[in-house]
Amino acid sequence: MRTLGACVLQAMVFVAGCGPGRAGSADGARSESSAPPSSDAAPGVDSEAPIARLPLLDCFGRDAVGCARGVLESPIGRYWDSPYGSGPRFLSPQGMVTVRPASAMGLGAGTLYFWARHFDALEPGQTHVLVQLAVIDDTGQVDTSNRAHVLFRDGDLEGLVAADALQVGPLGERADWQHDVIAPGQWHQYALSWDEREVCLFVDGGMLAHQARSAGGMSASVARVYVGARFDGSYAADSQIAHLVLWDARLSHPDIQRLFLAELGALKLPVAVQAAGQDGVPRDRLELPFAGPIPALDFHVTPALPIGPGARVLIGLGHSNGEFFGSPGSVTVDLPAGVTGAAECTSSARLPIAKMCSVTIDGTVPAGSELVLHLAELPLAAKATISRRDASNVWPQVFVDCGGDASCTGALLPVTSNPSLAFTAPAADPRVEVFARMPSTVTVGQPVSLRLWAEKADGAPDLDAAFTVSFGAIAGLSGLPSSYAFSAGPDGSAEITGLRFAAVPPQNPVALTATTDAGEGLNLNPVEVLAPASSPQLFWGDLHLHSTFSDGKEVASGLYPFARSRGLDFAAISDHVNTGDVYATPWEFNHTMNAADWQALQGLARSYDVPGSFVTLLAYEASIGSIWELSNCLGQGASRCPMVEGDWNVYFSSDSAPLPNADSVFAADGILATLATLDPLAVVIPHYGGRRADLLGLVGHPNQSLVPVLEIISNHTTPPDGAEGWASQIVASGGRLGFIGSSDDHSGHPGRSMWQTRYGYLAAWASSLDRAAILDAIRRRHTYAASHDDRPIVTVSANGGATMGDVVRLAAGEDPAMSVTVSSRAQVATASLVRDGSVAWQETPTSSTTAPPFAVTVSYSEPLPRNGTGYYWKIAFDNGSAVWTSPIWFDR
Repeated sequence: MRTLGACVLQAMVFVAGCGPGRAGSADGARSESSAPPSSDAAPGVDSEAPIARLPLLDCFGRDAVGCARGVLESPIGRYWDSPYGSGPRFLSPQGMVTVRPASAMGLGAGTLYFWARHFDALEPGQTHVLVQLAVIDDTGQVDTSNRAHVLFRDGDLEGLVAADALQVGPLGERADWQHDVIAPGQWHQYALSWDEREVCLFVDGGMLAHQARSAGGMSASVARVYVGARFDGSYAADSQIAHLVLWDARLSHPDIQRLFLAELGALKLPVAVQAAGQDGVPRDRLELPFAGPIPALDFHVTPALPIGPGARVLIGLGHSNGEFFGSPGSVTVDLPAGVTGAAECTSSARLPIAKMCSVTIDGTVPAGSELVLHLAELPLAAKATISRRDASNVWPQVFVDCGGDASCTGALLPVTSNPSLAFTAPAADPRVEVFARMPSTVTVGQPVSLRLWAEKADGAPDLDAAFTVSFGAIAGLSGLPSSYAFSAGPDGSAEITGLRFAAVPPQNPVALTATTDAGEGLNLNPVEVLAPASSPQLFWGDLHLHSTFSDGKEVASGLYPFARSRGLDFAAISDHVNTGDVYATPWEFNHTMNAADWQALQGLARSYDVPGSFVTLLAYEASIGSIWELSNCLGQGASRCPMVEGDWNVYFSSDSAPLPNADSVFAADGILATLATLDPLAVVIPHYGGRRADLLGLVGHPNQSLVPVLEIISNHTTPPDGAEGWASQIVASGGRLGFIGSSDDHSGHPGRSMWQTRYGYLAAWASSLDRAAILDAIRRRHTYAASHDDRPIVTVSANGGATMGDVVRLAAGEDPAMSVTVSSRAQVATASLVRDGSVAWQETPTSSTTAPPFAVTVSYSEPLPRNGTGYYWKIAFDNGSAVWTSPIWFDR
């Protein structure tokens, strides 16, 4: 099978302040896209119609035959009814039907959308064309350079543009027609969507392939759609087309998914779903313990119509909830007497986190009877415990194919009457650590506060914690009581305010000491006291958080307060603006932000931004490409990780900005050019996630200034290695990107990841605590990445007072001379100086102090190997944590 890339728009398209429009029909003819969507649309799917313009061509349809706004150029003798419309069947070798829009159409961009089923026995050597789109010039010649096909060839589903084939099977796998989901007689949705650069092929809401368009472009003004065969009548298919729509605009992947799910929902197959926990009692709301595994989780499915034979019931644990539930130890099914079936659970090839548990029925399940799918020993991942509120957003999605001769054959109908889900805390889950955090840098005379909280073994806050803390005295610090009675607030924390340093203490950074009445030592961060008017200051944040607006487990309104309660200085909710994986099928569907979500995020960023106290950044993440294709691209050469793909986080300079259309899959050139005009003070940060961008594409890019840093540590990486191999590509190639860390948290714990042992923090040396200053520090690369929440204070100096992220111009005869100073609660194990991606020098330093904070300073100098050499410090600590400073570059 050929490697598939992402379907990439030429430029990001922005829509300000509105959601997807609703199509209507000016002439009263019914269009499937203009019908009000069913209230049964699957959860997380925007129910509005996806495009705010009439189709140029709307043929067949449910309520009428023929075409609206189009011309049938071939006679049709008979129409067959189907759930998707009354459409013609073409009996091979009878031929085909040709249709065209009533008005001229320039094919710079468009979408051909249809429902079809084929009846051919698919054998090697056979080719059958379901539909072909072509354009005719004024002399009647077909533009053969840009014909777009959907066909079956040699047992494979193919999308073709001219003579170049994309040979893929259903759902991205090579077709096996005995076992795969597309088989003769089954209905499926197909779509071709294109712009000036490429054509994408979709089946059942999932994008299977894309193909670059010919440089010549589809320039003719008269379009024809050939149904049931090629334009010359060859490769006739024994097939039926139920509904066919043509737009002169490109529909996005989420748009096509919405159409698919809305039309399936309109079929209204009544299915009641109940689930039972370990007690086996079916109910509509489940309360499950945090600790796993769940001994049994049963799904009771009661159809109001008969289903089978050949019916399927699918329980889809998508990308979001698939991170939450593990794979069950076994799966079995109870069926009515006389009905047999097989059950299994598999992981998605495309999204390994996503899982599908299904039962295929041999026989008929009568209406009103019940089948029960048993999932035994279903693990609840430890990361599930972080969700502190109702977790119905991670409930598995249920789909049904009613099979047999019923109207929904081949279609997986979304069932929305799912139970809700809540979690109960374990009876005995003791706290394991108590934390205390002050700002890392404190100015003499300025009031500061101390934040306290306790955590359990699973990383969740101990909301019932109550204990007494005894503090040791610190010279010059007033307002800190010797004893403090801690009682957890709603977020699990408490704050001691009104602290103040009268002068810079003799030992600086200071050593704060504290113990609980149970003898627990507190996890404390080092604090450096600065003279008045000192700059810069050190601030800590997490710029990569996800909420239920995309694939997170916590509501967005809970993230900023939680980040603030953990002593962070700044944070950003960076929810996805796409489906998370452009090849995702509906049961893998990840909710993407809509206009209402984006409005809410802007409001949250506005209301929680308090300069000098806590800073928010308005952000989103564009995750483009397939995890399935790109997750292992790093070791296979830069050509396997194109710049246009990857995970890219965008941070705006204000709390008001337009949201890109959900179809705007990230084209780096397009978004950088757009932001250069829209918000030149914005920052774009590549993220080391499931999709990894080719950073080499940024070297010499005209808008590279918008991409000043990369994310070297998150929950996708583990200390002390981080993502150095990925980051070293650009450092060694002369690119000048600094380093940050952030969690990519999906579980409601800013800074912490859903894997709990993994963290990610950004340390910024900034002039002040406000949005402009934090972004300026990131643009200047005055940042370092930390894997854990120990918050070590790290400074770097080089020739002439330069610091991390700077470019140093050496004088004649001058050599690079660098030093790093570290103050930390853990001992430094190694200090490494990395030159152009390789360790140039390493030392195991000795601290100048015998108790925390441990103080270390190391220095190094060498002749300049070449102009543009980049150096960064990597500090590894004896507790397994690590820090990476942004590089310093030297020119002569």
